[in-house]
Amino acid sequence: MHHNGIMDFQQAIAASPTTTSCDFEVSVAITCIIAWLIPRSYFTLEKQLMMGLGIFQGNREAILPATVVGAISAMGIMSILYVTSAVAISSVTHNLDRRADAIVTGMGRIVSAVLFLFVSIEIPLWLELFNDVPQNSHYHKRQVTRSTLGLRHRVCWSVLNHFFAVYFILLLYFCNASILTIIRSTSFGLICGMLIVISMRLGRKISRKRFKQRQQIVMTGSVLVSTGSALAFTFGVLFIADIWFKESAVSVSAFGLVAFFAWLGVCFLVNFFYYWSMQRQKSIQEQKAKDDNKHNIFIIDGIDASDGFSIITSDEELSDEEDTASETVELAYKSLKRSSSLMTATTKNMYSMSTEGSQTEKEDDYDSNFSLAATIESMEENSYTWCRRLKADNSKFDALVPTEPPPRSSLEKMDLCLKWTFWTAISAFHLYLLIINIGATIQQNVVRAALPGTFESLYAPGFVSGPVCAWDKANSDATIQTFDSIEDAHHANFTVIHCGACGACSNWNDLSLQWTTRSFLAEEAQNCIKQSLFSGTEEDIQACNQNDIGFSEECASCWTQDELCAKKYCAFIYLQSFIFNQVSNFNVELGDITTAACDEALCGPVFVPCSGATRRRMNIISDIPRPQDQQCNVAEGNWSEIFNHP
Repeated sequence: MHHNGIMDFQQAIAASPTTTSCDFEVSVAITCIIAWLIPRSYFTLEKQLMMGLGIFQGNREAILPATVVGAISAMGIMSILYVTSAVAISSVTHNLDRRADAIVTGMGRIVSAVLFLFVSIEIPLWLELFNDVPQNSHYHKRQVTRSTLGLRHRVCWSVLNHFFAVYFILLLYFCNASILTIIRSTSFGLICGMLIVISMRLGRKISRKRFKQRQQIVMTGSVLVSTGSALAFTFGVLFIADIWFKESAVSVSAFGLVAFFAWLGVCFLVNFFYYWSMQRQKSIQEQKAKDDNKHNIFIIDGIDASDGFSIITSDEELSDEEDTASETVELAYKSLKRSSSLMTATTKNMYSMSTEGSQTEKEDDYDSNFSLAATIESMEENSYTWCRRLKADNSKFDALVPTEPPPRSSLEKMDLCLKWTFWTAISAFHLYLLIINIGATIQQNVVRAALPGTFESLYAPGFVSGPVCAWDKANSDATIQTFDSIEDAHHANFTVIHCGACGACSNWNDLSLQWTTRSFLAEEAQNCIKQSLFSGTEEDIQACNQNDIGFSEECASCWTQDELCAKKYCAFIYLQSFIFNQVSNFNVELGDITTAACDEALCGPVFVPCSGATRRRMNIISDIPRPQDQQCNVAEGNWSEIFNHP
């Protein structure tokens, strides 16, 4: 009997508007994945493009069109893949098993919870709370772009990179979702994603001098998003628990409460650790900048649509020690870490700057200007690249910064390794479930079409009045033969053993096994086929049936052929049963298609005539529930007494 909490939650599932079933409007997983993808792509693209375009040959006015073309190309590729995948998977998995559908729904909520957690971590970055902290990954993405074609490719891949990060996860949640559900979910996700971008852009407008206010916004946003993550995780766990612990007396309320506070604790712990590590890196970098007396900084006026100053670094030390004052070095260091828009400046009309950053009179020495320009050109061609930066007062300037990444710290290497491992494992698991669900749905559709015909051919109304198998005495020396009817058997003084003609299993040894193993024979036979599911031979299965279970050689051969048939036509259904913890479910009915139902529908028409004796034909109530009208009620043996086994 189910616990009341389980029943209440089942009713909640039936009323939920966000399940992937076709009657509901929105898929939470699709919505959250799209909503996460939009700001992630937007801010990363912004970061990558502004980190530097290198020596861009030709008219710089071509930058914007090239960027637009690259972005449109990426969106075209994504749209084709997205629409094609959605239509194909939705169509193929239209009749997805209801239990697998509930598991997918629960997993979708858990994935949404993880994405919420990622968002709570990234809010400080999107609001530029830790902009002073250099991130190694940004240096690795700072490619030198020398043509419009290269820029288009770079922009296109920048967008596709994030799409493919979630694409293999997203595919699973197209299962059993109607096209209308996918359209609504995608649209809702796009709207939510754009709202996140707009909110972060508005948050950036708060002056950097008002750090505490910005910090409060970040903390509030992280707490709210973390709470939403905990709620999504809780509902996901409850969906899965309802399927996995269907027959147990688990208290769903208590289970959900534990899941909520446990995940909320994880969210707060991760956010605290991330915030602490960023603050620590920030302090280290600020101290390093103050102590560094080898920064050589030139301030150069930018023209051609430039609206600020350019900063470059040089290998030479400044002769004036005052120019290396900590305030100047710190400002320059911070400035080199900020970005906001495309670089459009060139290196002409160079000016020098005081330590406060104010413009002084122009250099009159042409040779000095020429020498400086030559230095810049040399730096461009070698290890530096142009980029647009943002100063502490929100004004923009152009800068030359190193293109070579600094060496990764051990912590950064570990972080990168964990991220790749986590992504690979999650993506592989989702692809596995997708393949299993597609394969199982196809096989289940075949079974649904074949099962009525199988029942009609093997257990048609009045099948008990047809041929029967009977013996003259109930012992191992009995003569066993087939009669055309019950009357013929009785006229010959024979007792009916089972309905239908005798077969390879209609002998004393195998008849005895049908009775003594009635409560576990199906599981034993399943173990035989399980051993050779991915490897093994027909001989291995035959040996299992003959030696481990104890069937005679000819009877074991019938079982072996039946199990090979099930392996061929029911493997995906069997693997899917692991997903919702129903491996031992041997029900045979049109509703929930199990491995036993598949075997019955597709392999039964050959197996039953081959074996002759089956538990249903012998009127034995076994571990597989059967309809009463399929039991051979004319079988006359008292099996408990005959085989001396209760």
